[in-house]
Amino acid sequence: MNRYTGNEPIEPFHVPAKTIKCSMSSGDIPGGGSTTPPPPRPPSTLDDLDSPLGRMAIAAVLSGAYILVHTRPAMAAITVFVLLAAVMYRLDPHRRRVAVAPISLATAMLASEIVSTGIRETNFGTPSLPMMPDGAITLVPLFLAACLAYAPKFPTWTEKIMMIISLVVLGSGLLPGHGFEAVFATTQYFLFIAVAVGLSVDFKENGGVFVHQAAAK
Repeated sequence: MNRYTGNEPIEPFHVPAKTIKCSMSSGDIPGGGSTTPPPPRPPSTLDDLDSPLGRMAIAAVLSGAYILVHTRPAMAAITVFVLLAAVMYRLDPHRRRVAVAPISLATAMLASEIVSTGIRETNFGTPSLPMMPDGAITLVPLFLAACLAYAPKFPTWTEKIMMIISLVVLGSGLLPGHGFEAVFATTQYFLFIAVAVGLSVDFKENGGVFVHQAAAK
């Protein structure tokens, strides 16, 4: 073995580096990580309701519900389930997951109260609240459902007001006794002011949006 005496020059040396091959087609990323591209988002059934065919289906459901409760008042509770469907349709996915449990349970309780009220009036002749307008239990939910179902995609104050009123109506099932009747009666008297204020603000703030959409057509 030759020993180094200090007079000979040191020959340079190097260490061969390993070649790392990166295949982008397999999802490998330089540096050792790997990811899988997210799968394409499947089309939502709710998005199809914005099409002309979907809006015709909504009109058929609303018309069928109105005819049903008009010819058979005992089926009046079905209108609150129609309103529940419209509320869930208009909520975004995050708010829908938050509200689906409490609002659905409140709606079921409200439907039970409406049915028991109809039975009480039929069997015992006990009238509803004196201030309860005729047809308020059937017309108010269907009117709110129609407003929410046909609201435009861009945010409007009218839609926000209708959504708040709808949640109050559906949540009235949590009131004890027949407290929901006061909510329905108050709502029908308040709807005129709510719609007038909402439309006035929307026409002022979103006038440019309406003109742009009309020009696009």
